[in-house]
Amino acid sequence: MVTVVAGEYPIPTPFRLLGEFLSSFKLIFIVFMLFGDWIKAKTGLELPRYDWIKNNKVQAGLMVFAVCSLGSGYLLSSGAFEVSYNGELIFSKLKMGRMPHPSEIGAIIRAI
Repeated sequence: MVTVVAGEYPIPTPFRLLGEFLSSFKLIFIVFMLFGDWIKAKTGLELPRYDWIKNNKVQAGLMVFAVCSLGSGYLLSSGAFEVSYNGELIFSKLKMGRMPHPSEIGAIIRAI
């Protein structure tokens, strides 16, 4: 009988924090796009590239969402896929740099 156990592989803290920031930045950007004129009027701040963003909302939104989604997805994914048998690590994608073939795992288990 085969038992599959899935778990979280720890992501280094700097990658996790940056990935979470990129995820949050999408929401900040939406607020910036919706209330940019109000923010500019109330604070007197010169917002960088605001005129371009205001005139090209679709392009700016797609660009920010693509970069933030791809970046956070990359940073928050460990790429880990490990197979253990009786507590012994028999395959690690992190070490091998590739996914195992199902027959390869079967052969390793039979050899043990």
